[in-house]
Amino acid sequence: MINDYEVENCDIYIIDEHETRRRVAGFAGIGGDEKNCPTDPSISLSFSNKYLAFTDVLGGVDSAVKIYSIEMDTVTTLYVYGTSSVFDIEFTYDDILAVLNGYPNTFSEQYVIFYDIEALYGNYAQNVNKDAQAPDYFKVTDEFQKTHVLPNVRRNYTSLIITSGNIVAVAEKLQGETTDRTEEVPYEEYSFKNAEPLEIPVTQ
Repeated sequence: MINDYEVENCDIYIIDEHETRRRVAGFAGIGGDEKNCPTDPSISLSFSNKYLAFTDVLGGVDSAVKIYSIEMDTVTTLYVYGTSSVFDIEFTYDDILAVLNGYPNTFSEQYVIFYDIEALYGNYAQNVNKDAQAPDYFKVTDEFQKTHVLPNVRRNYTSLIITSGNIVAVAEKLQGETTDRTEEVPYEEYSFKNAEPLEIPVTQ
């Protein structure tokens, strides 16, 4: 299991259950330069301690989210968002990854996208695309993702907070404001867990 993680010189290190520290990933780098890594990547460790998600930049401009699985000891690109920015990522309690993304200052195009990480890894061979010329990446379909469009509050959303039963998206403060502008996302509506089957009464 992953007990903790550290970022050093554009590399990500994990500390496992044996207190062993080892490098598991490096940032692709802005402009294709590995030494010019993102200055403020977003990183989230799953509550199961099996997955570490982190943001990266591909091709110098494309925002991406990658996942390290300690069970497979490999990094797989979850999704590439192109020129859309990834503002924050957070795991929920059941290993669903919530990604806050959109276009800065385009207030009508900001989203929280939920990914069923356990299901993607549950049938890895079928769900991943392997290409000798490119890193492995998931073939994410509607089965594995759900999108919530955030309301237009005429400012950018900047971060996510996990609460009991909800995801809270936090928007930037405007000049003169003293409190955060927040928007609750009804997480249960976007859960991938199947509801318990209804008991059908037996009739005579």
